[in-house]
Amino acid sequence: APRRQRVVLAPLSTALQELELLVAGLLLGSEEIGVVLLPASQPLQELALICRQLEPDAVVLFSNQRPTAELGKRLARLGLGCPLLLAGEAAEFAHDTLAGSAVVCLGAEVSLMRRRLRQYLAGQLDT
Repeated sequence: APRRQRVVLAPLSTALQELELLVAGLLLGSEEIGVVLLPASQPLQELALICRQLEPDAVVLFSNQRPTAELGKRLARLGLGCPLLLAGEAAEFAHDTLAGSAVVCLGAEVSLMRRRLRQYLAGQLDT
């Protein structure tokens, strides 16, 4: 049987409601993809440490808020050592800003997020 892939789902900002994060985790998970949900209060700067411990296949940052102009720089500084993906309304807003960066935007619409995540983990989606 193929190995189940593991994705860490974390809030882009602590302004995110716990329920939004839980729902996103349920929607992104599947038989092939296990989602490790971090609390809505999880600070971004601790993500690198968490990734070293969990060694996920990817990290998905979730937010439904318009991101700040410095988002690209903030994400580049995280140094996670694994692929970084952005989901929720923030991914729609930041799509053009992050074009050409290593960050993959999954979008905000549920079926699109799920499909793009699966495609990305299968190596079939470009950044």
